[in-house]
Amino acid sequence: MNHRIALLVDFDNAQISASDEDFRNCADSSLWARPLVRAVEERCEGQVDVRRVYGNTLHHVQDMLRSREWNPKNLRDKMDLDVSIQYDLSRHGFQVIHCPTGQGRKNRADILMALDCMEIAANYGHIDTFAILSHDSDFSALIQRLRAIGKRVALVTVGKMDEERSRILTALANFQVTYDQQAIDACGPRVLQEVLEEIRQQPNEFPPQGLTADLLRTRIRQRLADFHHQDLGFVKISDFLTECIDGSAYKIHEGKVHLARPSRSGTDASQAKPQSGTALHPPSADAAEGQTAAKMPMTHEQKVRSCLTGRNFRFHAAIREIMLDHISQSLAAHATHGDECTFGMLQDEILSLPALSGHSKSILRDSLGVLMFSGVLQGERVEGGSLKKMVVTGCLGLDEARRLQAQLASRILDDNGIPVTASEIPILTELILGEDDPGRRSVMTGLLAEGS
Repeated sequence: MNHRIALLVDFDNAQISASDEDFRNCADSSLWARPLVRAVEERCEGQVDVRRVYGNTLHHVQDMLRSREWNPKNLRDKMDLDVSIQYDLSRHGFQVIHCPTGQGRKNRADILMALDCMEIAANYGHIDTFAILSHDSDFSALIQRLRAIGKRVALVTVGKMDEERSRILTALANFQVTYDQQAIDACGPRVLQEVLEEIRQQPNEFPPQGLTADLLRTRIRQRLADFHHQDLGFVKISDFLTECIDGSAYKIHEGKVHLARPSRSGTDASQAKPQSGTALHPPSADAAEGQTAAKMPMTHEQKVRSCLTGRNFRFHAAIREIMLDHISQSLAAHATHGDECTFGMLQDEILSLPALSGHSKSILRDSLGVLMFSGVLQGERVEGGSLKKMVVTGCLGLDEARRLQAQLASRILDDNGIPVTASEIPILTELILGEDDPGRRSVMTGLLAEGS
């Protein structure tokens, strides 16, 4: 059934949540419109006819002026960012409704959203579904009222929601739509990886001179007709490729994509052993026009690797250890000068490290995220503040960091129905310790035993 949907977004709430999640290429917590609309349309089985965003459209400029630490250049940059976000939303059919804030950060977005919902329900009879993006439990009364008059309600969340709020709101709504990294990747990055894997597994398909950006864009659009790199926050298609391609399997040289390590002569690329860090996907049945490629089932090892890389836990142990060493030195330097060190400051430092300059920003952000979310980095988050503003007070040593990363990997696999047994030990050894050999497997077994 093709439902007609009204999507209403509490944008300030969404921005803070997106910043907390630190989505890849989500510059200054700007929310991308196309992946959001696509996720809502797929989950609600319909089309979004009414699109409205409520929030402070001068959010970044206002914060800059309040900080009293600004100059004409950085103020202009913040203004450009606010204008860019509004343009992106307008380009995707959103009506942007400005809700200024006073001395605090609270605005009237929630009241205006509730009033507009009831107005739409009364005057637009064809709208049968309301998708409300907010983490505010005050919307529970609105959801109840919409359900009472026969409307379907979808609760749209950005990443993870507070457990108590989630319990209240999801119990009231018909269903939930999650806007997260997977929803973003579904609009391009994941399809790019599938296209590259498909080409790599076809004999003689990966040309020595490399794949052009135009060819890859065409192949992506064969699968995803509405794909456009600007919908994902990239100014150029080359920026999209640089950010989303895993440098361990592929490399970009002179604007073209090449295999990082070409297959040895006489070896079919489809039989080559998958390289560490590659996001693996089964080859598509509709690989290319006029061809009928057989769909090969994924091996158990491929499933495990795909599960981990799908959660941004990549096979780059060496990168994480370089980061850990730098963070220890950086925290010591800040402590010496009596300065606070935030997660955002560490991220900026790491992205500019010469030792890591050969890796894409997405790999570096994912690696830093693993250290953060596994508990290797220690600190206290200010309630309502973004992840980037969290003050980092310390980091654990190498052995303890490896143990916590092993626990995180084990939880990811367990959440996906893959219990850690002896067959997973070699993969986890490569993931956490960098290389797989009998000695390191013994160490990994000990780390998992400590975690359990």
